[in-house]
Amino acid sequence: MAAIVLITVIVLAFFSRALLNRQVSFTSTNQIKSDMLARMAMDVVVGEIRQEIVDYSEPSTNGVFRPLASSNMVPSKMGVSGADAHGAEVITKVSGTATKIDPGANGKTFGSAVRIDARGRNGRVLSQWFTNGPQLGAADLPSWTYLTRDGAIVQSFTAGNNIPSATNAVVGRFSYTVYNIGGLLDANVAGYPSTFPAAKYQTKESIAYADLTALGLSTSQIDGLISWRNKKTGSSTAVFEAWATGRASTNASDIVAAAQVGSTGHVGTVIGDNTFLSRGDLLRYLSRAGMTNAAPNLVHRSRSATGPSYGPANRQTDSGGVAPYGDKADDLASYNRSFPAVKAFDGVIWHYRDDGTWDSETVTGSSPLVRRPFSLARLAWLGHDGPNVAAFDPSLSASDRERAIKTCFGLTWNDNKHRWDYAHGDEHGILSLEQVRKLKRGPDFFELLRAGILEGSLGTNPGDPTSATDISVPVEGVLGDIKQIANKKDRQILQIGANIIDQADADNYPTAIYQMSNQEISPDDELYNYVFGVENLPVLTRVGIVNHYWPDHGESITPEPTGPGDMRVFLQPEVWNPHDSSTADPAVYPDTPSELRFVTYGGVSLKLDQSGANVPTTSQMGSNPAVMSFGRDPALDEFGSDSNAPSPKGMIGFNNPPPTSASPPAFFNKPVPLTGYCSAGAPGSAMNKPLLDYAVNVTPYDANNRYKPNATKTQYDTYIERMPYLGVYLGTMTRTIPASGSSQHSVTVIPDLAEGGYLSFALEYRDKNGKWLPYSVISRVLAMNKNGWSTGSKYGGSWGSIVARVDPRTDRFSVSSAAVRPTTPSWQMGFSIRPSVESTYDDGNNIGRGVISSAWPRSAAGFLHAGGGRYMFDSWMQNVASSDFRYADGDGITRPGDAGRASAAGDTSGDGMGSYMLTSGASDYLPGSKSRRRPYILNRPFQSVGELGYVFRDQPFKTLDLWSDKSADGALIDLFSVSDQAMVAAGRVNINSASESVMTAILRNVTKQANSAGGSALSSDEAAAQASAATGEIHTNGALRDASDISSRLGGVFHTAATAVPGNNTSLNQPFRNKSYGEAPIRALANVADIRTWSLLVDVVAQSGRLAVNATGLQDFIVEGERRYWLHVAVDRITGKLVSTQMEPVYE
Repeated sequence: MAAIVLITVIVLAFFSRALLNRQVSFTSTNQIKSDMLARMAMDVVVGEIRQEIVDYSEPSTNGVFRPLASSNMVPSKMGVSGADAHGAEVITKVSGTATKIDPGANGKTFGSAVRIDARGRNGRVLSQWFTNGPQLGAADLPSWTYLTRDGAIVQSFTAGNNIPSATNAVVGRFSYTVYNIGGLLDANVAGYPSTFPAAKYQTKESIAYADLTALGLSTSQIDGLISWRNKKTGSSTAVFEAWATGRASTNASDIVAAAQVGSTGHVGTVIGDNTFLSRGDLLRYLSRAGMTNAAPNLVHRSRSATGPSYGPANRQTDSGGVAPYGDKADDLASYNRSFPAVKAFDGVIWHYRDDGTWDSETVTGSSPLVRRPFSLARLAWLGHDGPNVAAFDPSLSASDRERAIKTCFGLTWNDNKHRWDYAHGDEHGILSLEQVRKLKRGPDFFELLRAGILEGSLGTNPGDPTSATDISVPVEGVLGDIKQIANKKDRQILQIGANIIDQADADNYPTAIYQMSNQEISPDDELYNYVFGVENLPVLTRVGIVNHYWPDHGESITPEPTGPGDMRVFLQPEVWNPHDSSTADPAVYPDTPSELRFVTYGGVSLKLDQSGANVPTTSQMGSNPAVMSFGRDPALDEFGSDSNAPSPKGMIGFNNPPPTSASPPAFFNKPVPLTGYCSAGAPGSAMNKPLLDYAVNVTPYDANNRYKPNATKTQYDTYIERMPYLGVYLGTMTRTIPASGSSQHSVTVIPDLAEGGYLSFALEYRDKNGKWLPYSVISRVLAMNKNGWSTGSKYGGSWGSIVARVDPRTDRFSVSSAAVRPTTPSWQMGFSIRPSVESTYDDGNNIGRGVISSAWPRSAAGFLHAGGGRYMFDSWMQNVASSDFRYADGDGITRPGDAGRASAAGDTSGDGMGSYMLTSGASDYLPGSKSRRRPYILNRPFQSVGELGYVFRDQPFKTLDLWSDKSADGALIDLFSVSDQAMVAAGRVNINSASESVMTAILRNVTKQANSAGGSALSSDEAAAQASAATGEIHTNGALRDASDISSRLGGVFHTAATAVPGNNTSLNQPFRNKSYGEAPIRALANVADIRTWSLLVDVVAQSGRLAVNATGLQDFIVEGERRYWLHVAVDRITGKLVSTQMEPVYE
């Protein structure tokens, strides 16, 4: 009996184990089926999303999918209903009853009427946890999509679905919810500790500088997060900054390691730091830290393609026509191409890191030619006196450094001339992207500028010079044959590039770049093929004619003069530093040239016109000497090491001392003529003789050509004492002195054709090697018209004939001329060349004024006059449709100046009126608490690509435009970066999908102005208003197409929103009219914004199983296995390619 019992137990155990193994095997098999089904479902969803890109794009060009409409730059919402606030922002696609993922004609239909909360036939039901598992917002639950054995999708029950042997038997089901998470902050990168200095995080150089308090987190919560995440790299400010920016401030190992992670896009981790490996990790941390309120705005993983996606669009011209940039985006001959469509070649492109080391990248004919933005950190390689060895890795040789500079900039250092020579495939121009591609290399810095800045905005010039043949007639018109220089588009690009270089370097020594863009007929013509970077230095503003003569006998002067009738003619220069002082602290003031000089090129003859009651009316040529030649003197070894240097004739040397704690830099207050008594070290004083090359043998001067000591002064001398001047001697003319009464006379300066046909002026600086180099030039003056008629005036005469640059930083529109008369008898040339009613500065409230004649520039060149004979150049500061005097660029579009948003209502019109102010100190501000308005030189590396908005554009009163809808420069945000970029980076935010909270976190605390005392930053109210306006603009009018839209689409929106903040639009306070303030949000977004990548979380749950044999509908599904995944996927919207994927299994 016992044996029978034992056998019975053994048999039962056998069958029990067999049954258990069968169940385990069955469960395992169904789990495998579920896993396969879930993976298949994810592939299907992602495939449909990629098909949506194809369906809603123009026909592919070179593998590039341009959206049909701006709304197609983001995934379309499909099946979303009943969403809460967060869900409405993030949830994009939900499987529903007969819904599509791709709404296009090729999109497949998914879903059924059975929601996922419906109980299965065997009782299985998904818990409430599923409905908000990712904590990214909620919406109506998805429905199941059913699959049959033959791979078909069924939306409703049909015969055979419940028969296991049928080919259309249901074998499983899945549901999906797709979250668009590209607009959320990456918790592995975003945020900084509360102890981090404001001056650093206000730069917004990194997404690590996002203000997480905007997400509702407390300072202690943020500090806790950073302490855990950056356990190693949060050890000091320097290490954290290196980790955040990718820039190492020293060679310390911890700093270098941190910078390595930052420079490779934060896709790795420094040993010792912590990181969230999954969304589950992130959610558990947030739950333990009491931070779940931030979960809808945070992700653990974001990946973005960093390559430029810019492609130009057609622009509307002033006349209502079209500038066809978009139509020509794929033309091989076009400079402004669609960057993703410009393909490379079969070969190798050399990629240089910021330290000059390099590696090779294999490319094919299907690879993009431009694979990553150009790093502005490489600008440090270029010094004004040659390659900057300190900026390179110490292991590199001189030839390595030269090759890096040639490859990345197309420049070669010319030590003989002390300049950079640009030639990179064309000795006379800059190549297009197609021309670069044919040379089987990548584009250099200047070629990228050329490709990014709209071609029709370049080469704007005043047109052909006046046709007047009698140059002795005082024609108010263009005086320089400047068109053949100003119309060179490549030359303007070189100038902009030089200005970018000199913004980023630490000194005030201008960078000289040479390319023979114009034929050099005479030796002086070499000067016109230079461009000089704009630095914080005095520049040449005007040159005026000074007549120095004895007064007529009819004047009441004691003692009565008995001197000859000689009239000595001089040119007196006026200089000004229009830039804001970067600092008044001499200890930290940038290294700046202290010795400057004014130099004259060419040759001149003089013409005298005189009349009066007791003198004959005459007009005569002739002077002594007959022609004053300047040109070049082969005996001198100056202007670099050139033997053809300018002669000492026509030169005036003067000093440029640094500022003190109590005074601004020299020539800062206002434009002034060069005056003085040779007192060494005083601003504007001569370093040598006050009147060079000519001994003025008249009473007020001693034998050494200096003013006589006070002890021997007569009344005559005292008058001269009030009008000291330094001038370039042109010659002496003899006039008729009437026996009684007075005469009237004027002088015309005529350039001598034998000396090259032009008269040019330059300011030069002396470098540290003792070489004199030019940097500010008035080129190719054709005539200086009659100086103002004078009637028996005293020494110094009454004069008004000038050549003046509208904006002294550029010679693009040549000079304006006028025979302006003094407005009061007390006005004298020794006090200011410009009459006060026509000064470039005003009382600190209004836009400055200056004369521009209606005869110049030419209407045919796009310059529009409202009527009348004179125009004030404040119109060009604004240059908008309502301006009385404005000009359009070559493409027929009028683009605003830096004061384009200013009001001209009067003293109470607020800020942003213009670029120039009268004096230093309080007068640099408008009434009350206002922002400064002068142009600014950073003298440091760029901290945001948006800081390119500080760079002078080589057009009057225009810096690079990153804030208006007419901008021709917005592509630069996409083409450049502040440091070397990995091709895939973490942490960037797709602002097409960003929530208000995330946008606010990015904008809040960005510095409004680089020169603001105390680092004035965007307030919480201002950031919130701008964030709300920007997200509203995108949701209402469609997504941004590329990074250039950040400026053209959002610039005006940001302005309107900030102006609406209480206190920002009062009669005395309108700070956001100021361009620097207006571009603050652009600077905050420029480094961290992503436009081209779709970052998605695909939440898929799949169940294997079957329908009950007696099923009456799809709801009668028997669940046999289940699997859930969160697929984190990044898709390149431009190419449709996958950028990154991570599959995260999810367990309840």
